[in-house]
Amino acid sequence: MITATIFETIETYKKIIKQIEEGRIDPFEVEFESLKELVGDNIFTNGLIISFLSKLLKLKAEYLEKQIIPQTEEEKKEAVKSIFKQVLQEETGLEDDDIEALLMVDSIKEKLKKPKAVKPKKISYQEFQEIAKSQIREVLHEDTDYNTYALKIAKQIEKGTFKIKSYKDFIGLMFAIYLFNLEINDIKAFL
Repeated sequence: MITATIFETIETYKKIIKQIEEGRIDPFEVEFESLKELVGDNIFTNGLIISFLSKLLKLKAEYLEKQIIPQTEEEKKEAVKSIFKQVLQEETGLEDDDIEALLMVDSIKEKLKKPKAVKPKKISYQEFQEIAKSQIREVLHEDTDYNTYALKIAKQIEKGTFKIKSYKDFIGLMFAIYLFNLEINDIKAFL
């Protein structure tokens, strides 16, 4: 009678191990209680129990290895994604749908691919003054007839289309004010 019970238990565990190997059962869902009850003085029975337990332990280790170290690139991506989701869920308490919406892997990849804007180089006030002085020198050294340029600017002021876009425009405006006695209330209107 004891032998029949041992035989049935052994057959049951053989089927369970086969199902675990095929991936139909999670090895961590299998319980050892019925095997523990069979432990006794019989060396043969105890050897079979140890054999089943070691096989089950090996299958658990392989299962964990597959979970931790995925085999293909796609499995690696999925594993990282699931771990990231799990951590987010534990830390924030959000539901799977909310986390999925937050992650949207494609949009994150798109954002990462876009080149970052280049920040302009910061310059000191002295450097700015030197640049401005050199540009003013260039404008002053140009061969420009400021009398005709001032006339052109005066006509633009009358039309209301004049804007200061360069040092040359500013100097021309000063000439126009001087030569044609223009009354300008606010120069900012031309900026």
